[in-house]
Amino acid sequence: MVRRPYNNFLQQATSLDNYGRPYYTAADLQPVGGTVELTEAGAHVTFDICNVGLSIFSSDTLRVQIYSGQYGASPVAGILFFGDASLPLQILPDSCLAVDVTIPYSRLCPHMPFDSLVFAVNDAGQGVAVGGLPAECNVLNNLLSLPNDILIQHDTVYDSICRGAVYDRGGFVVPADTTAILGVHYIRDTVSDPVHCQTIRLLVLTVLGNFVSDTVADVCDSLIWRGAVLTVSGDYSDTAQTAMGCDSIVNLHLTVHPSWSVDTSATACDRFVWYDTVFTASDTLTRRFATVAGCDSNVTLYLTVYPGFAADTVDAACETYTWSDGQTFIQSGDYTLSYTTSDGCDSVWTLHLSVYHDTLVDSLYTGCDTVLVRGVPFTGDTLVVDSLTSIHGCDSVIRLQIRVYPSYNDTVVDSMPAGAVYQFGGHEYTDSGLYTAAFVTAQGCDSVIWLRLSVYDLCELFLQFPNLVTPNGDGVNDRFVIKNLIEEGCYPINRLTIYNRWGARVFEAVNISKDSDFWDPAADRAPAGTYFYIFRGKGHKGRVERRGVIELIH
Repeated sequence: MVRRPYNNFLQQATSLDNYGRPYYTAADLQPVGGTVELTEAGAHVTFDICNVGLSIFSSDTLRVQIYSGQYGASPVAGILFFGDASLPLQILPDSCLAVDVTIPYSRLCPHMPFDSLVFAVNDAGQGVAVGGLPAECNVLNNLLSLPNDILIQHDTVYDSICRGAVYDRGGFVVPADTTAILGVHYIRDTVSDPVHCQTIRLLVLTVLGNFVSDTVADVCDSLIWRGAVLTVSGDYSDTAQTAMGCDSIVNLHLTVHPSWSVDTSATACDRFVWYDTVFTASDTLTRRFATVAGCDSNVTLYLTVYPGFAADTVDAACETYTWSDGQTFIQSGDYTLSYTTSDGCDSVWTLHLSVYHDTLVDSLYTGCDTVLVRGVPFTGDTLVVDSLTSIHGCDSVIRLQIRVYPSYNDTVVDSMPAGAVYQFGGHEYTDSGLYTAAFVTAQGCDSVIWLRLSVYDLCELFLQFPNLVTPNGDGVNDRFVIKNLIEEGCYPINRLTIYNRWGARVFEAVNISKDSDFWDPAADRAPAGTYFYIFRGKGHKGRVERRGVIELIH
């Protein structure tokens, strides 16, 4: 709590107080922290008083006041420090005074119960005695207020009882008129304590009423409830006791749904489908299902299955076929004749017929260079037509297609750069020469391919000369660099000369071997315009000379 001197509103216009002493109106006090510990000797209190004002604070004393009523009312007692002497205060601006004091129980217990324990600043010159309070003191003078609960030992017991019963446990006696009211009751009991001022025992008692439960049940056929078998819908009640011994009423609202059992019969020919299942023989079948109320029910089916008959005939003919019923067929296929048995079941006679016609049979003969057919050699593509009787006794025509595929013996001419590897016929070649590879064509004919391979130098092809230089510092084309000259190392003996548009030489480098050897227009402060270059190189692969134009743009 922050306070000012209690009568500063009277002293703002003067520099002396009522006794002629200097009075500082700008000093403000503020407590910092605050701990209370109950010890064998009493209540141990520690906190700091800090001057947060602009001037020194003095001439006041620190006192302890005990309030019996509401905080801010008149105190019932005052407690001094250090042998009934007040603690004088003198605190510099932005400074703190540490307060560390133990208040004995002999000073506190005679005033129990009290509302609060207050640390306050009073003017010693106003005649404040133990238990006194100057007229100027009020709530604003108090630095720190502590509730008296810190001096009380609590012991809380939680329990419950049935409505209207007398509670007599652990030293607490609660009459029936109190427990007649449902809910939670708080019963306090105060006993003396040799160390603390007093001990308060608190009983938190919950009064329980009669318990009524309602249960709604839907069952099939019957329900066993509290030892009884119930088969009829209705409302049923019973009494019981809870774990606390309180009377309870249990209500059951019951609906009983019946199960069903149905018998039926059926006859069928060959097969019968019942509930998505196919049955092909007579049988007694049972199916279990649930009614709309969810109760199990049974349906029994007495099934009789009469067999139908199926006859199969396999036959063949040339051109046409006449069946026993007079039907004539000219195409192969499966034909059926339907009739009804004495049991009323449909039966089927099936004819699997093959009809053979005068046919044209194509045969293909292939080979390489020469094909031998029926002992006759053929060296080119030929069509041979012949007639014969098939294995079914039907006239047929055979057409023989003879196809002759040639072998190959060719030469391939190709070239590659030096250092490359040429794949040919499963082998790798790196030098010029004449090589052969045998292979089989897609038609299976043996063939030979000759390779005439030439190897040429790539050094000259790899050299790349720029035609534009932009020395703007962006890292792209800032200098005139011949790509692959250094990387390939083909022309270690070289000379690069650059001329301006008037023919004056502006740059020359000999035997360029690193990137910094190339022309840097920015370093030479070359103006924008058109330039010309001549490059001559000599190496183990021969000589090279290149000329070109450069556009320099800033």
